[in-house]
Amino acid sequence: MSISQTFTEPPQQARIQKHYDMVTLFGTADRHPAEDVTSPPPPVQNYTVENLKDRITYVDRVLRNSQRKPSPIGVRALLIYKDTCARLLDLEQEDGELTGVKDIWRATLRKYDQSLHNTPCLQVACSSDAQILQDRLIKLQKTTFYARYADLFAELCIRPEPGIEAAEQLYWADIWTKLQLEDDASYRRVFSGVQYHQENPTHSAIYRAWDRIGLNRNNAIQTIHEFATSKDLKHMNIFLVVKSGKFDDIKKHLYHDSSIIPLLIHGDDWKLIRLLSLVIQSLTDLWFDRGKIDPENYQMWTYTKALRSLYRKVQGEDCFVPQGQLACDIAKKIRKRLREVQDEEKAMESLSMTIGPVPPSGNKRAKGAAAFSVSQVRAEKERATRLAADWNYIMDRVHVAEDTSNASLESIPNPRPL
Repeated sequence: MSISQTFTEPPQQARIQKHYDMVTLFGTADRHPAEDVTSPPPPVQNYTVENLKDRITYVDRVLRNSQRKPSPIGVRALLIYKDTCARLLDLEQEDGELTGVKDIWRATLRKYDQSLHNTPCLQVACSSDAQILQDRLIKLQKTTFYARYADLFAELCIRPEPGIEAAEQLYWADIWTKLQLEDDASYRRVFSGVQYHQENPTHSAIYRAWDRIGLNRNNAIQTIHEFATSKDLKHMNIFLVVKSGKFDDIKKHLYHDSSIIPLLIHGDDWKLIRLLSLVIQSLTDLWFDRGKIDPENYQMWTYTKALRSLYRKVQGEDCFVPQGQLACDIAKKIRKRLREVQDEEKAMESLSMTIGPVPPSGNKRAKGAAAFSVSQVRAEKERATRLAADWNYIMDRVHVAEDTSNASLESIPNPRPL
């Protein structure tokens, strides 16, 4: 059995029951794929039943669009937005005085509304060409990710991402040619002063797509250059970076790769997201000591004896060890760590089943009661806080375009598909 088959339980948030779906809300009349792209609802001071329904309808149409789809992280954020609207709609249609509980969800939704209009990952591509570019950029980044750990993933029975086909290679060669023809210095002026947009349409289209995916712009052109000019990606293998002794590059790769996994894979494939995250985390812990002061600051990581030993092992032609053998040795250590994680989770689940759920401090509110109990208000606040934490996690990983209005960029043509 492969490691990926051992993770069989969905994350806790996936088991939360949705109070509203579109069939419950509006019936079955409007369940066909949507083709048009509407603007998000404008912010409001007070949320009514009707504008809450408008927001749920908007998100539903975006997610059902048959031609233009949000990025994976955008889908995840929109689902959080939709769940928040649905919960507030539940409360608005309840009897009794629920102002305190409603205020919790209103404050949460207002925070999300501030991002709905100006966060690229919450928006869809402005044209079919832009959608093609977005989809291919995601595949490009995923292919780069899998190429870096190809030998290790093979040992762990993690299925690789399909490679770039010949037609796509031509597509990126065409894009790279256009990028070289454009004046990059002029493009930098565009994003510092919102002018001369027409001079660099390819740069602009790529950066807009990169923003919708949530990736850092600094890596965009370099990634495209790698695919447009290289016959294969073997030179990107992590073991070759180890052999070069560039340990700072290794920890930068590990930190970057761990952060982009949820940006490239849709949330419904949560087992793969979780598995890849655990593998990269385990490899990081094997090769680096992250310390306790600021473990998220990769520049402060120090390399371990394991990485130093591996570096010595791959030096010189006489003592060269095949990458497959190196990957096999490391995979054994990662498997052990993954088993430990799984055992810890099973122990926690067993403990939870033994002690049972903690009973609420108050009685369940009867239908038509005047107000929630103290424990119910606390539960609502905790639920809103969990959704807000997920939202903040997403916002921390996406890049908002700098000083450039969406309206001024909509007129810029996108690179043609091949």
